[in-house]
Order: sequence, then C-alpha cells, then structure tokens
Amino acid sequence: MHKEEIRASAVQGFDEALTTPNGWVSDGLAFTEDWGVDLGQIRAETWLWHGRQDEYAPPTHSEWLARHIERAKLSIGDCEGHFAAYTKQARAILWAAHLTDEPEPELEPQPVLA
Repeated sequence: MHKEEIRASAVQGFDEALTTPNGWVSDGLAFTEDWGVDLGQIRAETWLWHGRQDEYAPPTHSEWLARHIERAKLSIGDCEGHFAAYTKQARAILWAAHLTDEPEPELEPQPVLA
C-alpha cells in the first residue's frame, strides 16, 4: 500500500469507528476486564508484529501476548510505528494461507522472554 492508500483507509476506518462510541468503550474496558479468551488454548502458529516506535501501544503488549500464546513468534520493527500494520497486511495474509514460509523475511523473530 502506498501512503495515500493507507491514509484513505485509516480515515475511512476512523469515520466508521466514530459513528457510535461502542468501539471506544470496548477498547477502554479491555484494559480492565477479562477478554473471555484463554490465550493458552491457541495452538496455531501465530506471528505477532509490533513497531518499537508505536506511540499508542508499547511493544510490551505484544511481548506479553507472545509469552501467553504457545507457538507465537514475535517480530519487532525498530523503525516502525503503530500504523506499520497497514504495510504488513498483504504479506500476513499470504503467510496465514501458507503461500509463503515467513511473513516478513527481513525481520527475524525475537526470542520470547519470560
């Protein structure tokens, strides 16, 4: 995706998200309530991405998820921020569909520290 496409997609998403407060309320409650999901039950190989420059969610969030998902691999992009996910989507879909061996060959998975 080009920057213009990313920007347009983000604006559309925010427009939809702000039509009701439900999403914002749910996000806020997620910090204080159980998610109702046992991450230990996830058996599929899971690849998590995070940008070290993310100003909205610190990389420790993905590190925590990686510790709680048995077959998780974690890649942290040193120069990437919160919206870098838009640039990862196509590759992630190919990986999830088993059409490529690695979702992002330029980043080595980071060891999950307990």
